[in-house]
Amino acid sequence: MRVYKSVEFRVENYENQLLNSGDFSSGEIRKNQETPDQFRRFGHPVCNVCHRCMFKPDVIVCNRQKYETKFTEENWLSAQECFSNVYVDQFAFDPCQRIEWICKSCHRVLSKGNIPTRSVLLNNLMGGKLPDEIRNLNDLERHLIAIRLPFMKMISLPKGGQKGCKGPVVCVPSEVQDTVNSLPRPPNKSAFIRLKLKRNLNYRGWYKYQMICPDRVRDALRILQKINQNYNEIEIDDNNYDYFHWDEHLTNITNADCNEKW
Repeated sequence: MRVYKSVEFRVENYENQLLNSGDFSSGEIRKNQETPDQFRRFGHPVCNVCHRCMFKPDVIVCNRQKYETKFTEENWLSAQECFSNVYVDQFAFDPCQRIEWICKSCHRVLSKGNIPTRSVLLNNLMGGKLPDEIRNLNDLERHLIAIRLPFMKMISLPKGGQKGCKGPVVCVPSEVQDTVNSLPRPPNKSAFIRLKLKRNLNYRGWYKYQMICPDRVRDALRILQKINQNYNEIEIDDNNYDYFHWDEHLTNITNADCNEKW
């Protein structure tokens, strides 16, 4: 408990420094050696106007009273609509999430008495809600229902710990219908199976190995058929096949396809 209280006390003091200064990127605070390591590990702040995730030196604390003096009363009523508190949580443990941030580009535009062109609310750029059937999928399940799989060469950048793309990006079409219909149908709809994703079936190695839920994949595909026109031509086989003889069923389908080709 003593360690927790001391860390919380230092974080609150550091947060008060930010609020009093009004500029997160000031040299005195940035070079302060007494900055707690817990605060450095917190997430990046998000601009309250353009909703971009920025680095800490690229944002400042949003002070609406300073911007109000740059607008007339009529224009200020419309300018207030560009501010949103979507990424502000007063009860969050992370002090970065309890502060209303604004990026420096939006700050310069508002300081001149203009409305930022990157405003998400005024330009109606808010994205729709992602269905729960798609949001709950893991990485491998999303690969199975993706129409195209991008292949690219990723490299580590020298600074910042970020990744970069080098060379061309090749998008390979994926047979979503054949992949989903070949998944087994366990008696229990919430059952999981082990699946290996390979770049080529002839390879011995695999790219990703994870547990998936076949019924969850098919439910997500049905939602995509309703909201995305690119999935309209995909047909899902909803027949209840015998799970314990699923391998024999796939063998019969493969032999039938070979006979049709010959």
